[in-house]
Amino acid sequence: MKTKLCYGIAWQQKTRLGLEQPDKGQFKRKSIVKQHARLNYTGLLFFIIFFIAPTFSMGQHWMAKFGHLGNFYDIKAATEQYFSDDTSRISSKECGFKDFNRWLYFMEPRVDENGSMFSYTKALENERIRLAEADNGLGVPVAWEAIGPMRNNQPVNKKALLGLVTSIWVDTSNFQTIYAGSNSSGLFVTYNGGDNWKSLTDKYMIPGIDVIIKHPAQPNTIYIGTGFFTWGKDYGVGVLKSKNNGLTWETTGLNTETFRNDPNYSLRNIGYRIGGMVQHANNPDVMLALVVFEFDKESKIMRTDNGGLT
Repeated sequence: MKTKLCYGIAWQQKTRLGLEQPDKGQFKRKSIVKQHARLNYTGLLFFIIFFIAPTFSMGQHWMAKFGHLGNFYDIKAATEQYFSDDTSRISSKECGFKDFNRWLYFMEPRVDENGSMFSYTKALENERIRLAEADNGLGVPVAWEAIGPMRNNQPVNKKALLGLVTSIWVDTSNFQTIYAGSNSSGLFVTYNGGDNWKSLTDKYMIPGIDVIIKHPAQPNTIYIGTGFFTWGKDYGVGVLKSKNNGLTWETTGLNTETFRNDPNYSLRNIGYRIGGMVQHANNPDVMLALVVFEFDKESKIMRTDNGGLT
């Protein structure tokens, strides 16, 4: 009735103005078009809710879903239930079942009774301090012999698995001097263009190194950004500094304690790496460092104006 009434009013108004009676079929056609549009939108909404939305929920990475719990045992229990509730998630790469098992392999023997890495990382830090205090600048008196594989016999574009160099710095005033960082074995240097290499970090339990920086104004000073995320979890110890070309190392203001009391980061985030560093061209004491936290996809950019002291 309302439609007819509105239609009748519209017609009466037009007749008063001397206009022709409107075509009723035109109004019906418009009504049909609107109904089809509503049906199309309804169908699209139905498709999104029942077909597309579930794929997003099924494809959520376990750490993104439960990492906020912060405690190893809570995360483990919730994740195991997550994969048990829907076993199809096990084969979904987005859900990260393989990542979860690697995480368990690394974390389980290292967490304390509170489900945190605090005791483990603190013990490592204490050992690094002890080694640094006892360091006399001499190398470790051991000899290493490469046992292979020495050559990549795999087809083209296949990984050689001969080790991984994650960072490199070349002395442009003397191209025979090259520093190279590895993914899990610290920093190496050669003074003869690569014929012989020497480890500079064996005594410091330094893991992967993603960044090496030196400044022409400070030729004896090296900064390294530590940590490299592989399945073995080579967590970093922040930024380290050497004032004697790598003979001895000291911690900077960006270290394992930096985020420990930050309420925005739970204890699991003690594991982080330095993903990048830049140094001011004219003032080597000014640097920026990119801190990358595992799994949470979070990062921070830290700045120092005093050579890493703070």
